[in-house]
Amino acid sequence: MKSIIFAAAAAVTFSACSKPSATAASRAPVAASVAAPAVASMPASPVPTMSDWNAALSKLYVVSSKKDEGDGITSFFASFRVLAASDSKRKSHLIAFGKRDGFRKLDFYSTGIPMDLGTSLENYISLPDGALPVLFLKPYFFSSKGWLFMNHVAVMVDGDVVFEHDFSNQHLDTDQLPGGVEESYSFMATPQDIDALRKVRPDSKVLIRITGKKGYVTVEKMQTRTFISNIVDAIQLFDLMTAALKDHQPPT
Repeated sequence: MKSIIFAAAAAVTFSACSKPSATAASRAPVAASVAAPAVASMPASPVPTMSDWNAALSKLYVVSSKKDEGDGITSFFASFRVLAASDSKRKSHLIAFGKRDGFRKLDFYSTGIPMDLGTSLENYISLPDGALPVLFLKPYFFSSKGWLFMNHVAVMVDGDVVFEHDFSNQHLDTDQLPGGVEESYSFMATPQDIDALRKVRPDSKVLIRITGKKGYVTVEKMQTRTFISNIVDAIQLFDLMTAALKDHQPPT
């Protein structure tokens, strides 16, 4: 009789101990079936169009003295307003000589007089339709005493050579004029070139050397002062255009 009672008690105890495991097992599928919350996807930004790009460009400056040159070229003045100049030495307004080449779908901007006025280092900005601006540098040589066959240009700022460019294997534009000979070569400034030329300040002491097969020349003081003013303005204009247009480029 005692053995029967013991066996029954053991069966009850075993059954009681088994119930939590069965309950936990029955709950497991329920927990596994709970779905993760859905993550909302961000709407895609609209693709920029040429209309967006043109609208962004038109907000940068006011056009005046627009003239049709009759050969697909339109000249104009562009008055830029810099709304927030972080550097007090930078100008709040910029005036550029503009030119539109309708055949090439290009705009050109020059912060100085777009004329060759003696041996110098010139610059201009090229702006293709729907793209970002490109800064060009242009060494120019003129002499009544003969050719230089230039192949290298360097800029020294306050005693340090901050910029150099070699174009030994490139083709020069040359011409024989009644008063002498001229040589020129245009090239795109790299981001590293532009950063180096940012060291040129209105009060910097600058020397420019143009070297060639027949020796070298140092750009005269008047043309050097013109270079200082023009490159400071050109870089400011380049930065302004890049910031305004970088988010409005239509796909190519």
